[in-house]
Amino acid sequence: MPSKINLTPEKKAQLKKDVLDGITSGSTNLNKPVFRPTLKVKKELPIIQMADSVSKKSISKPSKVIMSDEKFKMVKKSKVKVKKVLKTEKTATPKLAIVKTFNKKAIKPIKKKITSNLVDVPVVAPVDDFFEKTEEKPKINPLIERMRKFNAVKKQESSVDNFFAKPDDKPKKGFWFYFVKVVVFLILLVVLALCIDIYGIYRMNWRDKISYQVAHILPLPAAKVNGKMIRLSDYLDDVSVLQTALVNQREGLAGQVMSPDNTQSVIDRLVLIKIIDEQLNKYGQEISDQDLNANLDSVIAQFNGRTEAESNVKKLYGINLNQFKNKVLRPLLSKNLLQSLIVKDDKLTINRDAQAKAQIVLALALKPGANFSELAKQYTEDEAGINTGGDLGFISKGGSTPEIEQILFSLPPNTVYDKIITNNVGFHIVMVENKLTDPSTGKESVKAKQILVKVDVDKYLRDLMASSKIVEYIK
Repeated sequence: MPSKINLTPEKKAQLKKDVLDGITSGSTNLNKPVFRPTLKVKKELPIIQMADSVSKKSISKPSKVIMSDEKFKMVKKSKVKVKKVLKTEKTATPKLAIVKTFNKKAIKPIKKKITSNLVDVPVVAPVDDFFEKTEEKPKINPLIERMRKFNAVKKQESSVDNFFAKPDDKPKKGFWFYFVKVVVFLILLVVLALCIDIYGIYRMNWRDKISYQVAHILPLPAAKVNGKMIRLSDYLDDVSVLQTALVNQREGLAGQVMSPDNTQSVIDRLVLIKIIDEQLNKYGQEISDQDLNANLDSVIAQFNGRTEAESNVKKLYGINLNQFKNKVLRPLLSKNLLQSLIVKDDKLTINRDAQAKAQIVLALALKPGANFSELAKQYTEDEAGINTGGDLGFISKGGSTPEIEQILFSLPPNTVYDKIITNNVGFHIVMVENKLTDPSTGKESVKAKQILVKVDVDKYLRDLMASSKIVEYIK
């Protein structure tokens, strides 16, 4: 509540008179001293000094008025005299506080009525016309706010710069970057050289040392038989080491690889070896290293020593003993083993046909008065026996297999054995023509003849080759 003002009766009467005079005249005599609630200021108000020249700069830095909210309320309610002392700093420019907007029209009428440092300021308008109160927002450090905006913009720009980075933004390339580039370049260069060399081997028949090395390093195919690969290295090896053997038809499979072109002969030979190995696998058989070495020792013994054997093999085949063992002897033994297995396999048509033919020839030979030599010339499949009437000459003990020797030496002269003898070549019909005993040694020998009915394994293998799926890559 506003405090009461003590007035003497004389002052009361004078005040009443002044009020009545102002009402009757229609205006207020401001020149006369009138007792009204006033604000006593020590100096000219800063807000009045800025009334005519308000600028954005002055608004951004308002003068600060130190006044409590309680005293503002008292002025608004009672419109009584309120004493307020405006404190300002001695050196700094006074600033307004919590001013969002202010009313210029409310300030201008008051400006004319202040003429000195200490005057009575009439309260002609509520205080709210001077200051519009607004809610204060928490103060934010301008530097922090600017940093936030800067980081947000930078983040947006970086997402775009990742796609369109300038050369200056790229990281510096170190030693390992250039090292990897050199390695990749060298790898690509080697791959290109290999592609050129492989093309030369397949299409231009290159046979140089580099081509041989490439063929042995990479698993390149020369052909495929029923999906199984024949390596290019095996083909090139056979081409290089079997030239003389192919010309002389001494490569171990003569008769199956007859071709005027040595290149095609090598391919056919490798295909045939692959088919023979496939058939042996069906029977669960193979040529072991022990069997191979044993047969090589037998060849060396026939030539009376390794040196002599090496010389003769070089002359006949144009290769050394080790190459002879792997390139000639192994395929020959594989074919002989398959032939013996086919002869014993009664399920094969080729075997049954040969056996039926042998039974017919045996029946003809057992007839009384039959000419065995003429039958041999007609039916035997032994090339030597066709010209000689099946004559085998004199056979002494130890000159043939024990099974055949036992049968031959048990027969009397001019007798045909009444059963068919079977071995790995085919079916034999034999006759003992004469027997002799050497008086000096006492050894007995027999002169025998035979009719051979072969199981044509060569034809069987050719039929297998014709029915196999063969893909040749060498042209």
